Amino acid sequence: MRPFSLLILSSFFLLPLQADEQTEQPIIVKAERFEREYPKSTSSILKIDEKTIQESGAGNVADLLKKQAGLNLFTSGAFGKASSLFLRGTSNRHTLILIDGVRVTDLTAIGGGARLEFLNTSDIESIEILKGSQGVLYGAEAIGGVINITTKGRLNHQARAQVGSFGQMGLSGNTGHRKDDHLILFNFSTESSTGISSFNEKKTVNAEADGHETSTLKLKASTKWKNSEVGIIGRYQDSFSEFDNSSRDVRGNETNYETSLIGAYWKKSLHNLLNLKLNGEWRQVKSNSLVGTTNYIYEGENRRLELNNLSYIGNSIELASGLSLEEEVAVALDSELRDAIGRERLSLYSHLRYERAGYFSELGGRVEKVQSVETKGLYRLALGKSFGNFTLKAHQATGFKVPSLYQTFSNIGNRNLKVEDSISQELSLLYQEGNLSSEISLFRIRYTNFVDYDSSSNRYVNLGAQENRGLEWEGSLRYQSFNFRLGSNFLRAYNPNTGSYALRRPRVRFNGNVRYQLRSNLYLDLEGLYVGSRNDTNQVRMPSYLTFDTSIGYTESRDKFLLQVKNIMNREYEEIRNFGTPDRNLLLTWERSFQ
Repeated sequence: MRPFSLLILSSFFLLPLQADEQTEQPIIVKAERFEREYPKSTSSILKIDEKTIQESGAGNVADLLKKQAGLNLFTSGAFGKASSLFLRGTSNRHTLILIDGVRVTDLTAIGGGARLEFLNTSDIESIEILKGSQGVLYGAEAIGGVINITTKGRLNHQARAQVGSFGQMGLSGNTGHRKDDHLILFNFSTESSTGISSFNEKKTVNAEADGHETSTLKLKASTKWKNSEVGIIGRYQDSFSEFDNSSRDVRGNETNYETSLIGAYWKKSLHNLLNLKLNGEWRQVKSNSLVGTTNYIYEGENRRLELNNLSYIGNSIELASGLSLEEEVAVALDSELRDAIGRERLSLYSHLRYERAGYFSELGGRVEKVQSVETKGLYRLALGKSFGNFTLKAHQATGFKVPSLYQTFSNIGNRNLKVEDSISQELSLLYQEGNLSSEISLFRIRYTNFVDYDSSSNRYVNLGAQENRGLEWEGSLRYQSFNFRLGSNFLRAYNPNTGSYALRRPRVRFNGNVRYQLRSNLYLDLEGLYVGSRNDTNQVRMPSYLTFDTSIGYTESRDKFLLQVKNIMNREYEEIRNFGTPDRNLLLTWERSFQ
């Protein structure tokens, strides 16, 4: 029997089991602007809490997300190499990444995606993944969804150290000071490895190891008085990574990536109708890549000012509204962007929710004016109904993505590129009872004017339409000393005009985790991931692969220990054609709380 067939059967066997009487705490989500229990949300949202992040052992966000349900994430080699995120089959540039409400879009990237492999997990409190178009709530870049990262906002004195195979090393710490309503938090982290060859070393001889190193400093401070709060966040990151191309092992290819971020906010509650929040943010990115003897140097800067208001009208109506002004500037010293090219955008949105007697509905709209681009209007309509332990919800939303400055103005860019437009639909059914949870979602995302590189003309062009249809299922259960988590994706991402399938979007994917709690302070984990066959460059069909990881976690007073054995079956596989993945390897994590 195929591995994925076993996972399907096991998911059905989960449902008849009787969950423990002790009920899990409700999941609270806040990425839809208002905080609410998850069954009352109108989007499919995957929330990864702090405990799950810690127990994953993942040093960066890319590694953390690889085994989460509802998305595919592949890297061009292991240990800090470039990641490509496909949320519901959309491209990397179609998912908006936020850290504490500040956008971390990489303006130096060709498509304007985010470098998830460089985001350290040591100071992350939670991650919420909103699936489907969120253009009304968050604007452009959210065709596929939003990944909302919240860093730790409470005082804790903590240290973490990691050591593992292939020269893996990590060190991080959190500390701070609180006095009355005044709080200051500080975090530092560093992660490195000697790595393996990015190009699959089994396809060559004498391949060199491609290492990486990332260091991050973060400062977060806030103060409260009466009904007001003021806060600031500062973040600096410096990363280095060696890499290869997809045809051979290359010595000397390397990337230096540096980013600085400053965000500030002011919150004031005046009335149920006036709960104001003013955000200001500034972000700068510098990237220097050496490929052979050529340096590719890019610089980008983003400034954004946003005013939001949350209104509560009685017990049944919520209204979120806002106004934002944004400017992005980019320079690419190897192309026609030698002089800074900028673009401004002005945006206004409003989103209304009505809830009564188990029914809830939402209607929202956004108008966004982008410099040198037509004014775009978006809408979102959502309906839901709770009955007993079930919640049925559906939504339809539109979105768009403006071509990046590089795609438009570089020496392989195209000033005639059209804006990518999208429409997204979703229908989902959620069941929760005690410690049993199960959710199944049907979705469809269609976008036109799809932008991609055309090798025949050596420039970026609009290639036509793209359509993603799929089904997702995720379930979890705690039964006696066991915890089960299972997820599955069925995806068809293709060009409806030509019938050709999009690259690197597997049609079938399964993930599963079983935990056995030996004692209150000792547990064993087994995690599996099956990724089905998929197209890669030159329409080469990549074979499916199945991997297993295991770990043992132990807690003693203030200390936590985690020993992980990854790829325990020592499988040989490729996530992306001709790029290598590690053999069986170990990672040991120690964490201590000083409170």
